[in-house]
Amino acid sequence: MSSSRLSDVEQSLLRRIAFTTRNVREDIEEGTLVSMVHLCGLCSAPVDSKYSYCFRCKQATTHRSIVEGVVPLAFAPKDEQFYRDLVNYKRQPTKQTQAFQRLAILTFFGSRHIPCLEYVYGPIDALGIIPSTQGRSKELLRMLASTFHRGLPQLDIQYVGSGTGKRRQPAIGDFQVRSDIQGQRILLFDDSWVTGAAVFSAASDLHAAGAAYVVAVVLGRVLDPAWGPNQIYFKEWQKSGISHTFDPNVCPVTKRPICPVGRAGWL
Repeated sequence: MSSSRLSDVEQSLLRRIAFTTRNVREDIEEGTLVSMVHLCGLCSAPVDSKYSYCFRCKQATTHRSIVEGVVPLAFAPKDEQFYRDLVNYKRQPTKQTQAFQRLAILTFFGSRHIPCLEYVYGPIDALGIIPSTQGRSKELLRMLASTFHRGLPQLDIQYVGSGTGKRRQPAIGDFQVRSDIQGQRILLFDDSWVTGAAVFSAASDLHAAGAAYVVAVVLGRVLDPAWGPNQIYFKEWQKSGISHTFDPNVCPVTKRPICPVGRAGWL
């Protein structure tokens, strides 16, 4: 994408996240990225090329804790600034922090690809925020979700599980929706994906409550840079010559600088 297609305000916003945020990319059609690994068909984690899904996603879908699609807006390697932004906005839950402001800018650019998401998965009927299993306020996340998809009714999803720590495995019955969602297409919104347990659990409970399908958007797909496939992926990216700077033209749905409606460029 040519940055000249952005307005002056958009270019100013882009400069604030360009060097702190990394797109999710799978530009393999020209051999430019990643021959030994590719991205998990659900959560986008790098995996050995002989597998279609990472272990967690394969395990979860086998147990029918199903989410039809996962769209991370950015990668969050633990040794990079964007991961620290995800951590810091939770520690300092205020709109005035640079971490929150950068997340809001990422959400703004991601929202331009809503037509792409709905082209692939169909129109969305309602928006759901995954509540914290540790009792944290999700008000800032609710604001980000409203920025991402304005005008959608927001579901009242409650955490009713017994655990209060970080969840590593999906569980059935941990979430309850206090709305009639029979036949509805739900967009779940969360800040980060580590194991996917919260999204898988919530999606399973939404299906049980009658949802037609569930698609999740997460701000960051957290990655351990020391994990083998992740190491290979980022080394291949570095050798490819493709810039690490954030490009709003890279579609988070296709993970390429072309949108599924067949258009390259800013929507």
